[in-house]
This record gives sequence, C-alpha cells and structure tokens, in this order.
Amino acid sequence: MTVKSLKISMEALLKLAEQEQWKDVNAVLLEGVEDEHFTWATKTGLYSADGDERHLAARIMEQAQDLTGDSTNAIVRLDAMTTTEPNYHAKFYAACACAKNGRGTNAVRQIIEKGLEEPSVCTVAQKYMTQLA
Repeated sequence: MTVKSLKISMEALLKLAEQEQWKDVNAVLLEGVEDEHFTWATKTGLYSADGDERHLAARIMEQAQDLTGDSTNAIVRLDAMTTTEPNYHAKFYAACACAKNGRGTNAVRQIIEKGLEEPSVCTVAQKYMTQLA
C-alpha cells in the first residue's frame, strides 16, 4: 500500500463518516490491500514494522475489525494509539463507529472530545458529540 493510496483511503473514510455509511468503512480500509502476509497481520495485530505505511494501514484495519467483537478491548487499544496523523483519524472514526453501535459511550465521548483539537475532524466530532449528549 502506497502513501498515496493510504491518503485516498483516509479521505474516503472522512466522506463515509460525514454520510454515516459506517457499513462501508471496512471496504474503504481494505482498498488496495492484496498482500497475503499483510492480510494475516491485520487479523492478528502482530505486524510491527516501524513507521511503515503497511503497519499503519494494518492498525487502522485492526481497529475497524474489532468493532464487531469485544468493544471494550477495541476502545482500550484505540485510546492507546498516538494522536498524530493519520493514526488519530483511525482512532476517531473507529470510536464513532463504536458510538453508532451503542458501545463504550463514555470512552468514545472522551476520544471525540480530543478530536475537537484536530481541525480536520472537528466538524464530524461536533456532530457526534451532539448525538452522544
């Protein structure tokens, strides 16, 4: 996965969030991923290359996949992620998806409040803060 395709995926993810099409999040994140080892890594969460685009994409996909399982563990891992771009976007959108499913509301609220400090996600964050109030 190239830096360019990752940026396109993040832009597409923002559009999906604004349109509340959460069922399509995984489809966006899976765009361009055809490497068998990489796919395995996203399922196990064990891919550990330093600062590599593939690692970043694996983390994003891991968080999205976790939304269908144990939401508590997903929230803990999401909150442990860094607040730098684009990791922050992954954490934010996964948190919003958790909120849409009625899971981890308090933790989600804290994550989204942090999102208000990021201009690129401010509009979506304010929208979800209103819905969670």
